[in-house]
Amino acid sequence: MTDFYKYIYYRIYSWNYYLWKNQKMAAYNSTLGITFSVVALFFCIKIYAERLIETKIISFFDNVYTSIGFVGIIFLINYRLFEQNEKYLKIAEKYDSNKGNKTNWLINGFWAFFIALAPIFTYIFLL
Repeated sequence: MTDFYKYIYYRIYSWNYYLWKNQKMAAYNSTLGITFSVVALFFCIKIYAERLIETKIISFFDNVYTSIGFVGIIFLINYRLFEQNEKYLKIAEKYDSNKGNKTNWLINGFWAFFIALAPIFTYIFLL
C-alpha cells in the first residue's frame, strides 16, 4: 500500500476526528469514506470505458448483489488496512509528527481531499 493512500486516509480521519472528537467513530467514518471513494472510482472507470469503446462492458456492477458484495470486500480490505488493531493511531502519529510547514500541509490536504472526493463527484456528474 502506498504512503499516499495512507495519507488520504489520514486526512479524512483527521477531519472526522475534528468533527466527532471520537477516535473510533472517526476511524469508522474514514474507512467508509475511502471505501465509497474507491468504489466510485471503479464505477467511473467502467462508465468512461463504456463511453470510450461505445459498448456495454460486463462487470459486477450490473447486479445489485454483486455490487453490494464488491463494496463489502473493499470495506473489509480498508478495515484490515486501517482499523484492525487500531492501525489508524499509528498512521495518525506518523503524519502528525511530519506536518512540516503549514502551507505545505494545507496544500497536501487539499490534494488528498480532492483525490478522495473527485471520483464521487465525477460519478454523480456522469449519471
